[in-house]
Amino acid sequence: MSRTKYDQFSKEFLAGLLDPFGTTAIDVSVSSEVREIDLLFTPLAGTDPSRLGLLGRIAQTPCIIEPYRNPPDDEDIRICLMRLAIYEGGQRREARREQITLPKEKIPLVWVVAPTLSPSFLEGFGAAVRPDWPQGVYFLPERLRAVLVAVHQLPVVPETLWLRILGRGRVQGEAVRELLALPESLPERSQVLRLIKNWQIRVQQNQEPEEAEMAVQLSQAYLEWEQKTKEEGKLEGRAEGEQIGAVRGKLEAVPPLLQRGFAVEEIAQILGLTVDQVKSVQT
Repeated sequence: MSRTKYDQFSKEFLAGLLDPFGTTAIDVSVSSEVREIDLLFTPLAGTDPSRLGLLGRIAQTPCIIEPYRNPPDDEDIRICLMRLAIYEGGQRREARREQITLPKEKIPLVWVVAPTLSPSFLEGFGAAVRPDWPQGVYFLPERLRAVLVAVHQLPVVPETLWLRILGRGRVQGEAVRELLALPESLPERSQVLRLIKNWQIRVQQNQEPEEAEMAVQLSQAYLEWEQKTKEEGKLEGRAEGEQIGAVRGKLEAVPPLLQRGFAVEEIAQILGLTVDQVKSVQT
């Protein structure tokens, strides 16, 4: 079961990027007592995901990716390790039935992607950097087969873009601006914008206050995509009707932002509305 709409977005986002390079499974059930694996990826021989930068490097070998909207706690990490152990147990039982040896490289690594991780948290799990991996990537002791990614520490370079989109606040905002600056011919750009558009529609229908921040960060990308699809004739209707619909969609995002404590003037600037329009919802 997804923790929030963000979890569904992050899994669709990662799966959409990785699908051309292997087999991606979402919400893989491992036990009735343990929540599902968020995303399990198995690379396809002969493909090269290197154009996805750091995400592509992660996808060079079988991996479990567990994205978190908020910083995970100790229990979250132990649950991720438990999921891996149960999944590995199933792999080994299948290998015994087929009377083969399970190669070590077939056992996935668990990659926990978190917006922030504190130094004390990393130290508590014995997480350590490796010189051949960028800042923000921390490996747990080798036999645990787990890696923690602190998105806020990743270098701001093109290679980390796809993971920084899963960050928060300033980190995510910068990543969205970089996304919009990518060439329109890049397949990943269109794919991610389409996913953002679909997510934005779902959130507007039933937005939780805790998701308001992400709605703000991604609104620029959503509105850019919306305008582009209108220009291409993918949205039907008269221009006046489209404008009314766009304003109505923005107004639906106002109440959650008010609940989060945003000022009327801030909301108007973020959503491209007038102050009077925002106040009309407030009243």
